[in-house]
Formats: sequence, structure tokens, C-alpha cells
Amino acid sequence: MQLKCKKNDYQKKPKGFAVDQITRLIRNDEIKNFLVEIGGEGFASGFRKDGKHWRIGINRPHKDAPVDQAYKI
Repeated sequence: MQLKCKKNDYQKKPKGFAVDQITRLIRNDEIKNFLVEIGGEGFASGFRKDGKHWRIGINRPHKDAPVDQAYKI
């Protein structure tokens, strides 16, 4: 008999929860423009100080990709 294992990222859940809670606190203070990022989990709302849209860089998911190489969409 072969058991099926569900892969779970237990480090991701607390970070995502923390981002959600911090976002809620910021919104409760009626702040519209902000960025929250904790260890790769993030949330952006509104605009940057210069009035432009937020830009988020994502490193290529390849194991051997250089650190400064980003995925562009």
C-alpha cells in the first residue's frame, strides 16, 4: 500500500497570516497607499510616494538563475 503525502509549506502560512493581519491594521487606520512584505509574502495597495503603481520583482524560479535576474511580465 502506498500512502499519498500532501506537501505543505509551513513557513509560508505564518508569513501570509502576518501580512493579512498587518494589512488589516493599516486599513483600519484608513491608510490607502502601502506595501507589506514579509519573507516573500506581500500585499500592495494604492500607489507609491511618487504616484506610480507598485512594481514587484520576482526572481526566476530556476535553481541556477542569477540573483539579479527577474521574471518580467
